[in-house]
Amino acid sequence: MHGPDVGMAGLGQLPVQFVDQRPECTDEQEGKLEAGTIGHDPMIADIDDIDNQVYGLDNQVVEWRTSMPFPQTVTLAATRRTETPNAAMTTLASPTLGSTQALSLWRVEMADSATGPEHAFDSEQVWTVLDGSLEVQADDHEQQVATGDTVVFPAGVTRQIRAVGPVTAIVAGYGAARVQVAGEAEDRGTPAWIA
Repeated sequence: MHGPDVGMAGLGQLPVQFVDQRPECTDEQEGKLEAGTIGHDPMIADIDDIDNQVYGLDNQVVEWRTSMPFPQTVTLAATRRTETPNAAMTTLASPTLGSTQALSLWRVEMADSATGPEHAFDSEQVWTVLDGSLEVQADDHEQQVATGDTVVFPAGVTRQIRAVGPVTAIVAGYGAARVQVAGEAEDRGTPAWIA
């Protein structure tokens, strides 16, 4: 076993993460680690067994986790809708909704010919067109993004997006992303639909 490995715990057990910090070990010790035969079960330890057991390995660190992450559900009622002159954005998951630590996911709906301002974000974004088509102008490069296509905008790339017919897209990005609109001296901060 090299590097961290996490065992899954059942009721009445704690998950254990073994961090191998040994410079080297014998073939016999390595074999026991790989086979999982050191101690009663090196991947799961009963609560009663948390009494500084040593499994015969030098310099092995055992980290006990007391809480496991669990899936978060954002109900339709908890989503947030923000409207601008160019589009309507529905926040599906974001740090302020409490569902993620750093990522955001939102739906964009644009009417035919709606055009957003020239702008750039300080982090990348991934757009997938669910219905309709977009014309994307990004740093002197123009492309069509059709239904089912995905476009990845790198951080700092100035872009302008125009709907060709009604458009629905899903966008993912960093939840603290800041936007800079072309021609404005100060950035506008993090848009409400991303935060």
